[in-house]
Amino acid sequence: MNKKLLIILMISGLIFTGCNFGTDGKQSGFSDIIGSGSSSSGESGSGVAIEFEKLNFKPIKGDSFSLLATFKNYQPEPVSIRVKPTGFYWQYVEGLEKEFTIDLTPATSTGPMKLAKFFEGITISGFEGDYNWNPIFQYCYETKSIFRELVCVPDEQGACDIPIEPSTYKYGPLNTKVTSVYLIGKDKIGTIIDISNTNNGNVVNDCFQDKRKMGFGNKIDDPVVKLGTEIGDCISTSASNGFVINDNSQTMKCEFPRTQDGVYPTQIVIEYGYKYQQESSTEITIKDLATGPR
Repeated sequence: MNKKLLIILMISGLIFTGCNFGTDGKQSGFSDIIGSGSSSSGESGSGVAIEFEKLNFKPIKGDSFSLLATFKNYQPEPVSIRVKPTGFYWQYVEGLEKEFTIDLTPATSTGPMKLAKFFEGITISGFEGDYNWNPIFQYCYETKSIFRELVCVPDEQGACDIPIEPSTYKYGPLNTKVTSVYLIGKDKIGTIIDISNTNNGNVVNDCFQDKRKMGFGNKIDDPVVKLGTEIGDCISTSASNGFVINDNSQTMKCEFPRTQDGVYPTQIVIEYGYKYQQESSTEITIKDLATGPR
């Protein structure tokens, strides 16, 4: 059999775990529901999102009212999120917990898992005149990113002349990209991998840490990278203190032993965990009837 034909057949036979194909031949799976961000303005996210239902009335000073929030988990794994309301004077507010935990079940192939929560019995008083109560709900959770892609491994001369059908599976708030697969001598293969934070949150070392510490030195777990069945030996090339997110990015190189002669297709799998923190806000005006009509 022709060598290139054999390779093409090998490509078509490779299966990406976690995905499937519908009757129209299009790939489906959790990657179909992954978005790009999350906020109370309604953007969907590749991690967790909190969206608040807008009140159709203005609460009255001293009267209790409720907030409705929808928690959305876009990940195909359960997640436990810590939530901390902030951005206002607590001496005005009663009936709202200062920190709490929400447990969310996994998303499905058709969409995110949604959980509605009523914050009931909130009372705001102690001020004069109308009060603009604009709470920011910070939330933090343990998560991970998984990336799978079919790549071409070059031959001993560095050539890679077989067709590769683009096919990628990924999830997690951080974005992963394989920018290069190249030859190291004749017996090793190298890769360059970029990790970036394009979501609207931050990798953190500790939940609810000072925002000034979010730009640099926030660690991710040592990535596990496999090329075919071989686990790579990886180092960070963008940070001297290991696998951390500096200025929302991380670049690493990995080396693998060559497992076949010549050019061949194989799957690269990248997985790493981290803490991720986001925030969502809402805007509410509390009316003070002593200063005028509703």
